Amino acid sequence: MLLEVGNASYRHNGGGGVGPLSFALAAGEACLLLGPSGSGKSTLIQLIAGLLTPQAGTILVDGTPMHALAPAARDDLRRRTIAIVFQSLRLVSALSVHANLALARKLAGLPADPARIATLLDRLAIAPLAGRLPRELSQGEAQRAALARALVTEPRLLLADEPTSALDDRAAAAAATLLLDSARAAGAALLVVTHDSRLRPRFPRAILLGADGRIAGARA
Repeated sequence: MLLEVGNASYRHNGGGGVGPLSFALAAGEACLLLGPSGSGKSTLIQLIAGLLTPQAGTILVDGTPMHALAPAARDDLRRRTIAIVFQSLRLVSALSVHANLALARKLAGLPADPARIATLLDRLAIAPLAGRLPRELSQGEAQRAALARALVTEPRLLLADEPTSALDDRAAAAAATLLLDSARAAGAALLVVTHDSRLRPRFPRAILLGADGRIAGARA
């Protein structure tokens, strides 16, 4: 399994959090984790990526417990294996859309690939915006740029935190299709966490979170 979450939980001091949760994802498998705001979806993304340490249970990425690694080793495993589309997007403000994607490949230790960048921007309908800075984009355009930046690194595990929250129905459908198709083509595992119920019919597997951050249901 590429991702194994075993009875993992994390609770914030001010209340809220996620878990205990248990599920696994194999290479090439896609899963939607659907829950309301405040149910701990973003916390789960940070736990899987090793940005937070579970207070109980285990999280294994490619057989390795991220939280047991030294910081440098954790960063290296994340860089080689995981790409994240954060809800806050985190595009580099001083760089164009194209340069953001080129930098992402460089930081992942991958060779330059202008053709891949151009293809992704075209499929997400933002090719004409390649030379623009993030501040010159609408929220929906910036969200698609962030999605392209994640996909350009050819990750084995793709994590997406609310990737369609600012998109209209047509753009949301296109983004979901690109996520699913790209993960499938690369043999990558895909986990999308969202409150956007429009995505549920598009995923063969769904896990439903309750407001308390615990599993409320699932569809295999």
